[in-house]
Amino acid sequence: DGHVAPVDSKILVDSCSFRLLTANAIDGTDARLEVMDCLFEDIQEGVHGSRSVVIVLDSTFRNMVGDKDAIDFDLNGSEVNRIERCLFVNSSDDGIDGGETTVEIRDNIFVNMQDKALSLEDDGAFGASTITGNLLYNNGTAIALKSGGHVDEGHHNTLVGNQEGVSLYAK
Repeated sequence: DGHVAPVDSKILVDSCSFRLLTANAIDGTDARLEVMDCLFEDIQEGVHGSRSVVIVLDSTFRNMVGDKDAIDFDLNGSEVNRIERCLFVNSSDDGIDGGETTVEIRDNIFVNMQDKALSLEDDGAFGASTITGNLLYNNGTAIALKSGGHVDEGHHNTLVGNQEGVSLYAK
């Protein structure tokens, strides 16, 4: 459940702040979630989409707490998910966690994610994901690919000071 929880609908969340929440800020099921210029701070999970299209642009995710990800996808909606030009800072879990989803992750900054900055498990309905132009600094693992998940386009990423750069897992 989330504070904003669209089901089988479309929502645009623009220039909003979500602070001090104990549930997901935005949690969509079979929905189209567009998030632009938002702040997610001192909360458990920012954006979660299940069988949804998730597009997050120019947003900040700061001080995520607990065993929760800043952005979490489960399965694709009707198009490729996109995360672009976002800042992810200080999280006890993952920055982006995708399961059976195809996502374009472009031009983001990930700093101090204690677990994984990017965690992608299995490819989605639209094939491999894209990871380009990102800065991944001082994280547990910068990029984790699991269970056959792979990256079709991956270039111009900078990985610095992470415990592990790229990890491949077979589950």
